[in-house]
Amino acid sequence: MGPIARAMVGLAVAWGWLGSTAPAGAGPILSTGPYTITLPTGDKFEVAGNVTTGGAGYVYTYTVTNLNEGLRTFELGIAESPSLYGKYSESNPQVTANLGQLLRDKGPEISYGPGVHNYVFSLVLNGHRVGIPVGYKGTITMSFEDPHRPVLADWTLRERFPHTQFKHNTQANLGRLPAPTATPEPTTLTLAAVGIGGLGLGAVRRLRRQKAEA
Repeated sequence: MGPIARAMVGLAVAWGWLGSTAPAGAGPILSTGPYTITLPTGDKFEVAGNVTTGGAGYVYTYTVTNLNEGLRTFELGIAESPSLYGKYSESNPQVTANLGQLLRDKGPEISYGPGVHNYVFSLVLNGHRVGIPVGYKGTITMSFEDPHRPVLADWTLRERFPHTQFKHNTQANLGRLPAPTATPEPTTLTLAAVGIGGLGLGAVRRLRRQKAEA
């Protein structure tokens, strides 16, 4: 590949990378699950997550379906990207029929070491976490908005009633759910594009000098 061709490829890669870091068009951009998680007593739940563009930038949505006969209460914990610890960039949390809320810096714990920061959807009554109620084959939808792009993160499902039990996705050999992650600042991306473009233009100039000297 000649210098000019390499320069054009470099510019294309730069602009392609810039485009990949910008918000995508309307519609889902990431969807994972549904995963069936089996707790130690044999109770089963189905968990899924997806991300769409909109709101503050991206809308993160999670669903939990009760596959057991009778009422259950649960908590869904999602490990936040370490790049966003303490920034609290989530907004507009919603839970089906307002039967719960988004908690921060709470368990179910996921083993990421000291200072782990988790999102946890639960229901708090009289100062006690009791979990979000869901009937047989019922589905609870939980969501929040965030300006940061998604990354796949570990998660935990905890049943509060009738049994207190939990399981991490890694224990169940299941995949991950989306959570926000920090992205490079636009100025950083622009400098990167200019740098790559500069390398390509330098190659073009060298080729012209070589021809002039020949």
